Amino acid sequence: AVTGTQTLTLTLGLNSCYVANVTSLSIWRQRSSTGPTTMDVIINGTTVATLVNVPTTGAVVSSSAAPLPLNNLTCPITIQFRLNGGTGGTFRVDDVVI
Repeated sequence: AVTGTQTLTLTLGLNSCYVANVTSLSIWRQRSSTGPTTMDVIINGTTVATLVNVPTTGAVVSSSAAPLPLNNLTCPITIQFRLNGGTGGTFRVDDVVI
């Protein structure tokens, strides 16, 4: 159960001789009726999306809006999902595409 502010972290490794440019993101998310209502998506310390009114039925959200693109990212790339609101419950993140 999620209560208060929780952060989920996904870390991606890159071959040391490559850099990455993140131009868009797509995320499926769903919450229970009492789960967190807002999710911030943070890539290497930059908030790239704030998703409000996260649905209880689950849905995909996509973005290519500022501050994307994030260019010349090096290893590791850290994606954080900061969950806020709600009074417990559950939250699901799936099908993350950057």
